[in-house]
Amino acid sequence: MSLEDSLDISANDTVLKLWVVDRFFPSSKTCSYCGHVQDMPLHLRTYDCP
Repeated sequence: MSLEDSLDISANDTVLKLWVVDRFFPSSKTCSYCGHVQDMPLHLRTYDCP
């Protein structure tokens, strides 16, 4: 059983949603609540979701 399978089973037992993404997914630019992706310059680290 892979780590991804274990996480998927654990997420299905709870109300969590598991996102499997590649290494270049813009996670620091993506709102975890609504999924909006904000284009940001490199010197910014956080943003407020619109």
